[in-house]
Amino acid sequence: ILDQWNRGTRRHVWVSATSDLYSDAIRDLTDLGADIPCMALSKVHSYGAIDDLKSNPEVRKLGKMCDGVLFLTYSMLVAARNKSEEARSDPKVSRFGQVFAWLTKHTERGEGLICFDEAHKAKNLDQNSKVARLVDELQRSC
Repeated sequence: ILDQWNRGTRRHVWVSATSDLYSDAIRDLTDLGADIPCMALSKVHSYGAIDDLKSNPEVRKLGKMCDGVLFLTYSMLVAARNKSEEARSDPKVSRFGQVFAWLTKHTERGEGLICFDEAHKAKNLDQNSKVARLVDELQRSC
């Protein structure tokens, strides 16, 4: 993430097993001397495009351009107000939609790194779980 940040890539996603690991992620970045803004999606209680939620204190941590590291859990990736397959990319009703819209704000294929911490929590693609399908879709789309 630090290497890509220094090269000008400004939006990165860190997916982990639990929200408790957010402080560990911050510590790891700080230990590397990375002064990169970070936010936890779990602290944003509303849906909608993240770039449109700048009044939210957690989103404001990303600064004026809303750039930095977006931290979320695997379970958050599948969270949605509308569980239909058609709605999964809609940031107004889906956390996956929020992440995807944020990553692709500046470019169609997105930019930055998608880091899968505790990747075994993504489940096995062969099992066809919703988490596994969305992890795969996020990687393929960006």
